[in-house]
Amino acid sequence: MEIPVFIRFEVPDQDVTHWRNLLAGLCGGKQGAWLESQFSYFGPEAEAAISNLMDSCEAEHGSVFFEGLEQQGNQFRIMMIGGYGVIDCLPKMEAIFGLCRVQKLGLRPEMEE
Repeated sequence: MEIPVFIRFEVPDQDVTHWRNLLAGLCGGKQGAWLESQFSYFGPEAEAAISNLMDSCEAEHGSVFFEGLEQQGNQFRIMMIGGYGVIDCLPKMEAIFGLCRVQKLGLRPEMEE
């Protein structure tokens, strides 16, 4: 069963274009080495963290995909869809966003009752 996770956050003005391009790429199916290179913009620690996240979470829980990119100024919203195990990866994702100058982060899984 798939679980949608709604991700919302704000970024500093200088990062808006980079985040828009990064999230649009994710919605277009780009991941792997491309995604790692996008996180290099935020420094080697962020690049290593996204690489570790992809290695551990994909190995344990399978792939995820992204859709529904919305932007209002410096605020973004996107939906990530993955299996039940994706919830285990949310703390690692939160830590990565913390390395990338993200503010007001919200990660909300939509669980069926």
